[in-house]
Amino acid sequence: METMKLSAVLIAYNEEANIQECLGSAAFADEIVLVDSGSTDRTLERAGRYSPHIFRNPFKDFASQKNFALARASGDWVFFIDADERVPEALAREIRELANVSGPDRVYAVKRLTYFFAKRLRFSGTQDDYPVRLFPRGKVHFEQPVHERVVTTLPVRKLKNALVHKSTRDFDHYKQKLNQYIPLELEVMSVKKTRATFFDLFLRPAAKFFMLYIWKGGLLDGMAGLQYSLLSSYYDFLKYRKFLRLDCR
Repeated sequence: METMKLSAVLIAYNEEANIQECLGSAAFADEIVLVDSGSTDRTLERAGRYSPHIFRNPFKDFASQKNFALARASGDWVFFIDADERVPEALAREIRELANVSGPDRVYAVKRLTYFFAKRLRFSGTQDDYPVRLFPRGKVHFEQPVHERVVTTLPVRKLKNALVHKSTRDFDHYKQKLNQYIPLELEVMSVKKTRATFFDLFLRPAAKFFMLYIWKGGLLDGMAGLQYSLLSSYYDFLKYRKFLRLDCR
């Protein structure tokens, strides 16, 4: 049986705290392709120890950057990984085996085990987190500038083993994410000509908190579940507050 070439692909920006663990866990792939959007820390220095396939591309939005990265992969199969994720050995073995025995007629989603402020979330909506990450090259592309989604015509199967997602380290890291994501959210809302009201400012965040903390069982995650639900609700509040300010100009 012919061995299929596997590419691990990721994008990065100022990820020196994550990049070594991430790339070390992705070393099971035949090549690692990294696209950097202008890091000013030691991301590139550390990444260079794991791969010669490092590219630089100015950041426009997440979907564009990921599509740029996909176009640089040469493998028959692609496993897309984020810098804050880790591939356990069992998952690495499963991915390698599937890449060698599966035909190019399906894609695979993987469950993520999310850690928020260093605490594992088992509920809070994270139990439904199954992003598509393994697919034949050329059969997938990304759409949507932020919270990007995979677009494919192939059926989706689920992997048995899980990916570790070290989502948010602390409040400072959370604020960095707000500053990165919300401007892109506002652009999307403007392009879609979203009409927001002051009801969105209060009812949407309240609904988000209820869904995550009560409906999705966040209260079972203890203090981490409460923090995650509150901050997710605050994210919606801040997004609509900023959008309403722009919309009222």
